[in-house]
Amino acid sequence: MQNYLANIRARIKTPLRVRVGGNSMDDSVYVTNQPNMITITNTNAYFNDVPVNFGPVFWEVLNSMSDRVGEMQFIIGLSMQDPEEDSNLIEIATTAEQQLGNRLDAMLLGNVRVLCLVIDSDCILCRNLICMQIMGLATTIQFPTMCGCLPLVTFDRFFC
Repeated sequence: MQNYLANIRARIKTPLRVRVGGNSMDDSVYVTNQPNMITITNTNAYFNDVPVNFGPVFWEVLNSMSDRVGEMQFIIGLSMQDPEEDSNLIEIATTAEQQLGNRLDAMLLGNVRVLCLVIDSDCILCRNLICMQIMGLATTIQFPTMCGCLPLVTFDRFFC
């Protein structure tokens, strides 16, 4: 993973932006006294939605990767799975800000499980994604696409 991120980072002029979160974040819990980085809490979970407990080592690993591969900025997902219980969400947000400092680019409140929003009808990849949008499979933006016409695309869960 470090080589992969370093290769991407070497080809761009701005800090590498990494989103941390997604489907698994909805059911994951930050445990302030957990000694290991991640503990899987449901070994039978769907591969794209594995809930974990994560501890302070998690923030250390993010900072360490940035130190090793070149400057990175992190976008941290905050779960709104249970809006009535926000204490862990607040703990994650506070700790992320303290531990990541200026490497914290943004926090995403809630996780929308969608594919993408298409804006360029001249690109064949985008036209295919437009069909997906019409079918209700695509509605939001998050990460760069390979074709380059779409600035950002989320691939949280595939519906087709």
